[in-house]
Amino acid sequence: MNSLSQANFIKLMSDKISVARNDMKELQVYGVLLEDLNNLDNKLITYNNLESDSVYLTIYKESNHAKKAVREALLKGLRALKLQLQVKYGKEMAKPVVFYIKGITTAGDKELINSVGKVVDEIIKLPEDVADNQIIQKLVEDLRQTLPQFEQKTLNADKDRAIRKQKTEDRNNLKNTIYEEVTTICEIGKAIWKNQDIDQFHRYVLFPGQGQK
Repeated sequence: MNSLSQANFIKLMSDKISVARNDMKELQVYGVLLEDLNNLDNKLITYNNLESDSVYLTIYKESNHAKKAVREALLKGLRALKLQLQVKYGKEMAKPVVFYIKGITTAGDKELINSVGKVVDEIIKLPEDVADNQIIQKLVEDLRQTLPQFEQKTLNADKDRAIRKQKTEDRNNLKNTIYEEVTTICEIGKAIWKNQDIDQFHRYVLFPGQGQK
C-alpha cells in the first residue's frame, strides 16, 4: 500500500467503493451503510486535495538554504577573527577565541549561536589595544549583527521542518484510515461472495494474489 502513488491509491480505493455501492443489499446485512461509502468518498476528496510532500519539502529546503548562507557568514567571520588575532597578536592572545570555535564547523546551530556569543564576550576581555583594533572591532560588529539573523533563520527552518513533518503525519494518518475502512469492506465482500461468485469475490481483492482461493 505504501508503494502506491497518491493517484493510484485514490483510484484503487475509489474502484472498491464503487464495487461496494453495487452490492449494498448484501453489504447492509453486515452493517455496511451507504453513509459509510459516502464518508469514504469525502475522505478521498480531502486526501486528494492535500498538498504533496514535495511542496513542504521545497519550502523547508529554501528556508534551510537561507539559514546555511547566514551560518557560513558567521563561520567565515569567526575564522577571520581567529586569524587576525593569531597573526597580529600571537597564538596566546587568540587562545580564548580559539577555545570556543574549535570544531565549530561541524557544530550544531545552537552550539554555534552560543559560541558566537562567547567569542564576543571574550574579545571584550582582551587588552584594550587588542579589543580596540579597528579590524577586530569590525569583525566583532559583523558577528553581532549577523547572529540575530542566524537565530531567526534557524527558527524559520525549524518551523518549516516541523510543519513538513506534521503534514506528512496528517496525510499518512488519513491514508491509513481510508485504507483500513476500505479493507474492512473488502473483507466483508470477499466473505459474502467466496462460495457464491468467484468473479465478484475477486472484485473485492485489493492486490493481485491477495485472498487466493
